[in-house]
This record gives sequence, C-alpha cells and structure tokens, in this order.
Amino acid sequence: MSILKHLRALTMVSAAGMGMMGGEASADSHPRISVQLWSLKDDVSRDFEGSIRKLAAMGFEGVEFAGNFGRFAHNPRGLKAFLAQNGMVASGAHLPFERFDVEHFATTVAFYHALGCQNLIITRDPRGDTKEGMRQIAAELAELSGRLKPFGMRIGYHNDAELGDLDQQAHWDILATSTPHDVILQQAVGRTDYAQAPNFAQKYPGRRISTHYQPTLRKESDDSAHSIGQDSVHWAELVLANATVGGTQWLTVAQAEYPAGMTPLDCVEASMRGLKQVIAALSVKA
Repeated sequence: MSILKHLRALTMVSAAGMGMMGGEASADSHPRISVQLWSLKDDVSRDFEGSIRKLAAMGFEGVEFAGNFGRFAHNPRGLKAFLAQNGMVASGAHLPFERFDVEHFATTVAFYHALGCQNLIITRDPRGDTKEGMRQIAAELAELSGRLKPFGMRIGYHNDAELGDLDQQAHWDILATSTPHDVILQQAVGRTDYAQAPNFAQKYPGRRISTHYQPTLRKESDDSAHSIGQDSVHWAELVLANATVGGTQWLTVAQAEYPAGMTPLDCVEASMRGLKQVIAALSVKA
C-alpha cells in the first residue's frame, strides 16, 4: 500500500481487521490508533467500562492494557466481546517478566490468547541500565519469542531510558541486534530525543509494531505543550517513518504528564485530536 493510502486510511475510523486476533494488520492494512490505559489509570480504576466507552467515542480503535481489566480480570473472552461492542480490540499489553515465569506462563498465555491480544510488551526492567543487564534481557526475550510463536503471539520491550543519551542508545542497539526480528522494539517517543525521534523509528525496519506516541512537557517552558502537535516532537516525520519503514500497526497514544486544569482524559483527547490533525495534514501534502 502506498504512503498516500496509508495516510488517507488513517483519517478514517475503520473496523477493518477487527475479526483478526489482536487486531493484527494484514499486508494491505494500515496503522491504527490505540491508547495505553496507564495514561488514565485512575479513571480506569474508578470506571473501567465508562472509560473504555469514552475512548471509543474519541475514535480510538485499540487499547493497550497495563494490568487493569475491570470486572473482566478472569473473563478475557467477555472483555474481548466488550471491546468489540465498542469497535475496539486489544492492541497490546504491558506486563513484567514475572508473568512469564514457570508459575505464570500458562495462565498468562491463556488469558491474552483468549483476549485476542498478540503483542505483549515488557516494561521497565532495571537490568536494562547496564549493557550486561541488557544482554540478559535480550536473551530472555529471544527465548520467550520462540515459546510464544506457536500461539501467534509476540514479545516486545518498551524503552524506559532516555534514548537521547548515547550510552542508552548503545543499550538499545544491544537489545535490537541480540533478538529475533519478530521481537517488538516499542519506542517511547517521550523518552527519545525530540529531533531524532523519526530517525529512531527508521532504525531496525519492521520492528516498530507498536510505537508510544507520548507528548512531553520536559524541556518545555510553556505548559500548553501538553499534547501531540503542541510539543517539540517532529510528529509528521515520525508518522511517515512508522508507516513506511517501521512496520507499525499501532500508533499508541501514551500520556504521562498532565498540565494543571486538564484531566488525563482531557489530555488523551487532545493528543488524539492533535495526531489526527498531523495525519490529515500529511494526507493533503501526499
């Protein structure tokens, strides 16, 4: 599919591919827009289903889970059906390595498989602070990748360190070069040097199945820079890199900072609106 078709498709709310496990994109589909539920963890804790409905009304097509499943904690099929009722799927989930140990592996796989969630992303692991620790992480990810493949599932890793730091970039390179191609490298844009974010997205083609579109107030003097399109990230270049090189299936809005006077839902909605504007502008230029 051409980049023009990718970008035009992104401006539409589409149910294409909803019947496939985890919202898996086909070769002819396009990146879709998801949201990391940790972005509004308090809202989700207070009113899980109401929050999901509000996100669906904003136009999100997927949700990336972070350990909260509301009343569906032991009913993944019910959760999948609830998402489908709202035109959504599970785009992925964040979880720790512990969920894949001998005691938990079978139940973890059974839950996410029933939910139709393919992309399982490891979050912060302190071992990643050192190069030797990152090698250990890479070895575990490689092993998990092989164990999950028969279930049609993938493992991935979310960078926690600031990728503007050259030493941490070297750690990320260790991870990328020491793991199979199907291990997801989930870039957190808010932890990437703003000007270099598109370049990181192009590095290691086809491995950015999901990217965290995370605006940030850091290094900003104006609190209005709270959402996608209002901060210093080169969002248009990033979208292009994800759509054409990264193999990206999910552009995942992830909000971690909330200016005074704005709720997490306000911020997520503003970022969704900003992302749609970036995509619409690219479509016109294309």
